[in-house]
Amino acid sequence: MKLLEYHSNLSTWMREYIQDVVTGIDDEQAWKRYPFINSPGWTLVHLIVEGELALAKLDSSYKSTVDRPQDFISGSEGTARIDLSLTDMVVKFEEVYDRLDEEVCARLGDLGETPISDEELKVVLKKDLDYFLHMLTTHLAMHCDALLKWRFASGMKGPYDE
Repeated sequence: MKLLEYHSNLSTWMREYIQDVVTGIDDEQAWKRYPFINSPGWTLVHLIVEGELALAKLDSSYKSTVDRPQDFISGSEGTARIDLSLTDMVVKFEEVYDRLDEEVCARLGDLGETPISDEELKVVLKKDLDYFLHMLTTHLAMHCDALLKWRFASGMKGPYDE
């Protein structure tokens, strides 16, 4: 299996897992926070915004579809809300990451040759491709964990538990 295929498969699995983890959460619960655990609604919108920021790095004409995206980036308070159902958030999340996956695949050679320009990320990432693969895999994995912790804090079982 080639590395790109591996990352695409892993990204697809992570995105499907996120959908499974938020299944059974109603729209009212979606915005409930627990100490040190962001709500599923905030987490999904955060992933949408971060995915859209990644898309904007690939296409400067791309504009965020989320009002006040700054309220959903890393380092924000985690209390912002938008008027979107959980189902609509999942659909938007999937659209953004499907497109991001396609755009990265289409630019693989260039991204793999371009040194990363983000000063904060230069410490751990070397090429632009590293950043985009992180967004499509490990970033999603971190939030899979956060969403699962939210389920357990709310008294729900894991998505595959009987």
